Amino acid sequence: NNFGNVTRTGANASIQRFNFDNHNKSHLLKFGADIYINDKNTLSFYTTQNFFDGDGFGSTIITQNNAITTNARNVQLQENKSGTYNVNYKIDFEKEGHNLEFEANYSKTDSPEDATNSDLISPNNKELNYFNTITNNRNNTLVNLDYTNPVSKEGKLELGLEYRANNTANINLTDQTGNANSSFDYDRKIYSGYVNYGHKFGKLTMQLGARLEQYEIDGIFNQTGENTENVTDNIFSIYPSTFFTYAASEKNQWQLSYSRRVDRPNIQQVNPIREWSTPLITSIGNENLAPQFTNSLELNYTRRIKNGSLTFGTFYRKINDVISRVTYADPSDTNNVRQI
Repeated sequence: NNFGNVTRTGANASIQRFNFDNHNKSHLLKFGADIYINDKNTLSFYTTQNFFDGDGFGSTIITQNNAITTNARNVQLQENKSGTYNVNYKIDFEKEGHNLEFEANYSKTDSPEDATNSDLISPNNKELNYFNTITNNRNNTLVNLDYTNPVSKEGKLELGLEYRANNTANINLTDQTGNANSSFDYDRKIYSGYVNYGHKFGKLTMQLGARLEQYEIDGIFNQTGENTENVTDNIFSIYPSTFFTYAASEKNQWQLSYSRRVDRPNIQQVNPIREWSTPLITSIGNENLAPQFTNSLELNYTRRIKNGSLTFGTFYRKINDVISRVTYADPSDTNNVRQI
């Protein structure tokens, strides 16, 4: 059960209370095997099948001037089916720790939904009076190749390549007056490679690495009566990482690190078609939303004590293009607000 409220002040003051109750059932089937071809070669595979039934019941109660003006309900029925397929092959070379590993993973999800809703102005009439039929298909592909080589007694080299592809296709049909049918197709591909090198110099351990990444997206968003929205992006980035650990003694250890990482917007955050709404709030995505990049510098000190340890640390982080929710007045209706 989830619940919450939104309070507005000023000329259009109101309180919106939300309540959502979900009844879900899931049946999971997993099958796999490891095949030891010989001492140096191993083949593994598995599949996971998930069958999900979900019934959701929600309500929105709006109070204005101490009187209930809206009591809207909705019912969502889902029957989802998803499958994951994975294969892994590993080769161990003669030198201990020297290996090459290949992995491929594919998953597919079909999640149709039938929803019935009420968009009532009268607080006494609770009839469910419009319908949504939603088709939602997703598939994900992951292929990676990892190589590890202990190049010396104190040093280790790691190399890798990775390919990720994600596709989401959605069709939303409604019979509600004033709202249009919509559809979108969203593709995201990521090509990346990484290199890490670790080495120990007496009491000092060093690890240097970098991840090179090509990020591509291509999205088409359609809504009846509106112009087609096309979303494309093509970004090349480098993510360096550096870790230094100094063991001053058996009980005292210092660590200094720097890293750069990325947080990308999901499909809901970039979809310009209405995601959800109440009589006073409409939530949409921003098709021009850019990834969020974080540069992080950290310093930690660890002191080993009897039966445990104490750690003290500090960090500095700089975030560019922060992804955050924004609420503003709806330009087409001053009584409503939009959330983006």
